[in-house]
Amino acid sequence: MSANLDPREAESTGSPDSTQLPAAQPDTAPAPPAHPHEPGARPAPLSRLLYLALLLNAAGSAYRVNDQGDGLEERIVPAVRDVVSQAVADAAPAAGSAAEHLATAWGAAYGLHPDPVRAYSEAIKAVECAAHSVVQPNHGRATLGTMLGEFKGNARAKFTTALSTQSSNDAIAPVEAMMRALWDGQTSRHGKQTPTVPETLEAARAGLHLAATLVQWFAAGAVIRTR
Repeated sequence: MSANLDPREAESTGSPDSTQLPAAQPDTAPAPPAHPHEPGARPAPLSRLLYLALLLNAAGSAYRVNDQGDGLEERIVPAVRDVVSQAVADAAPAAGSAAEHLATAWGAAYGLHPDPVRAYSEAIKAVECAAHSVVQPNHGRATLGTMLGEFKGNARAKFTTALSTQSSNDAIAPVEAMMRALWDGQTSRHGKQTPTVPETLEAARAGLHLAATLVQWFAAGAVIRTR
C-alpha cells in the first residue's frame, strides 16, 4: 500500500540515490611569488623577455638578453659594454653609418652565434665612416688603407689630437698606430695563392674594441684636421 507523502516531506527526506553537489570553494591559488626564479615557483605575470632575463641572471648564465631585446649575447663586464654603447651613441648621426656598423660588429662578436670575420670587417667600416670627413673628406672611395696613406710625409702635420703627446710634432701618432693595428690585423681582407686565414674570435673582439675607441675619438672631435 503506497503512502501519499506531502511534497514538503519528500523534499526534506530526499531520495536515496540523489547526489549532493559540494558547495563551490573559493579560488585559493597562491599569488605569484616575489622571486619567480625560485625552484617550483609560479612565474610572475612578467613579459617573457623580462622573465628570460631574470632566469639567465639568476642562473649565472654566460649569456644575457641583448639591449635590443631580439637575441642573446655573451655576458661581459658591464662597464666595457657601456663604453661601446656610448661610442655607438656618440657616432650617430655625426659619423655617417659608423654607429650601424659598430652595432653590427658587436652582435657578430658577442652574439649567440659569433661571426669573427664579419665582426672585424664591420669594425673597420665603422672607423672608415667616422674618420672619412676628417682624414680624407674629398676622397669618395676612401678606405682605412688610403687614410693611413694620408698620414705619410709632411701631410701628417695637418692633423692633431686632444691627447697631449711627448712629441708635439707628431700628434697624430697615437691615432695612426691604432688605425694601423686595426688595418694590419685583418687577415681575411684579400685572397691570394695561399689559403685565406679568417680572423679568430679573440682578434675580432680586440678589433671591435679598438674600433670603438677610434669611432669615439673621431665622433667627439678628439682628432682634428688643422688645414
